[in-house]
Amino acid sequence: MSELRRSAVSGLRWSALGSLVVLAAHLLQLVVLARLLAPADFGLMAMAMVVIALGSAYADAGISNAIIHRQETSGRTLSSLYWLNLAAGALLFVLVVAGAPLVARLFATPALGPLLQASATVFLLLPIGQQFQILLQRDHDFRPLALIEAAAALVAALAAIGAGLAGAGVWALVIAQLVNAAVRSGGLAAIGWRRYRPQRHFARGDLRGYVGFGLFQVGERSITFLSGYLDQLLLGLLLGPQVLGYYRLAWQLIIQPVNRINPIVTRVAYPLLARMQEDTPRLRRAWLLIQRLLTTVNAPLLLGLAAVAPVLVPTLFGAGWQPAVPLVQLLALYALLLSLGTPLGPLLLARGRADWGFYANLAALALHLPALWLGARLGGATGLALAVVLLQALYTLASYRLLVRRLLGACGRAWLAGIAPAVLIAGAMAVLVRLSLGLLGDGPAALCAAIAFGVVCYAGLLLVLRREDLAQARLLWQRRAASS
Repeated sequence: MSELRRSAVSGLRWSALGSLVVLAAHLLQLVVLARLLAPADFGLMAMAMVVIALGSAYADAGISNAIIHRQETSGRTLSSLYWLNLAAGALLFVLVVAGAPLVARLFATPALGPLLQASATVFLLLPIGQQFQILLQRDHDFRPLALIEAAAALVAALAAIGAGLAGAGVWALVIAQLVNAAVRSGGLAAIGWRRYRPQRHFARGDLRGYVGFGLFQVGERSITFLSGYLDQLLLGLLLGPQVLGYYRLAWQLIIQPVNRINPIVTRVAYPLLARMQEDTPRLRRAWLLIQRLLTTVNAPLLLGLAAVAPVLVPTLFGAGWQPAVPLVQLLALYALLLSLGTPLGPLLLARGRADWGFYANLAALALHLPALWLGARLGGATGLALAVVLLQALYTLASYRLLVRRLLGACGRAWLAGIAPAVLIAGAMAVLVRLSLGLLGDGPAALCAAIAFGVVCYAGLLLVLRREDLAQARLLWQRRAASS
């Protein structure tokens, strides 16, 4: 157990460091480009990303997570899987390039075609390093992963800002995407070809068992894509790139931090959960701990962002982005609810139930499309965002009732006991921060003061009301230090 604990702590430390650097780079890129580009430029790129995100669901044929689940995979099998990944990426590149004019006509936006064709290059780049990333993750070697991701984000941000300053317009966003993929894949390949060099070997028999697992993964990712990007797809089709641009900026401001913070835990959690997949009580304790940890971090961040959004958005991005404020606030609630379900994915994969995730997402999609369409029709971007929040609340409750209980047994009270204190404390902090802004006014100084006040409030309330959690964390840290 001490080996697992040391591995988890090391993985968390490096994942956290890498994620913080990536988050800072993305925020810098977003702030600078928001002042150089028009909202419609962000909306145009969002349309392209809808297609790229859908293609990404098929990029590795869904077999990467099967490598972790199986724990041991022969070198010849890994070689077959690697060449399959490259072939799948090349096929996706051809399909997207060929279909780009049709997509541009669908959105009634001719400029979308060339952007989409250029962005499709990621399907040639990412498979080069995809398997090496999974193998490093399986082996709990998170240090190179963190360094590569941090370097890719920083180089991409600098390239995008340089292009934006040079007047590249929306192409600055394309450049950021391609540079990030190139640096990331290059770094992973430099390590992977030394440690896990693929052989000149491919056999269909090696894919047996992996393809079945992968097909459910591909299906689940496709449904997850439709659920996750359907809001942007509908806004682009119904309301055009200008409105979608406001929504996209709000989405990036809120979802990017969550997408960087949650994998700090889940990337480390999946290999660990896979190792204890046959021990249900131990698996349940680990899952509840992951849920509690994520909520303690996500709740103050997201509710705090919602509280300061009226000042934060115009201060960082300019007065022209004011329509994004209510979207930021609603999407913060959505992201908090979404984070409550984040540990479910690693749990399903650890148990080998990728099929359950597929069927659950398929059922959710039946509600998703009509609800989002109705929200957009009645209330525009704000109505759609409200529909997203309500749907996610329903999905969170249904996921526990239909999936978690079947995998771990009844643990609802323990689940609520773990997440409720952090949510309530963060909510109280958000109210106090919002009141403080009423006294401090607008501007950068007031924003910084309100954020500092919020940090002090949350830490103070946590210290007073959850002292036992801090004592337990300190004990775990002391044990780790003594064992290292």
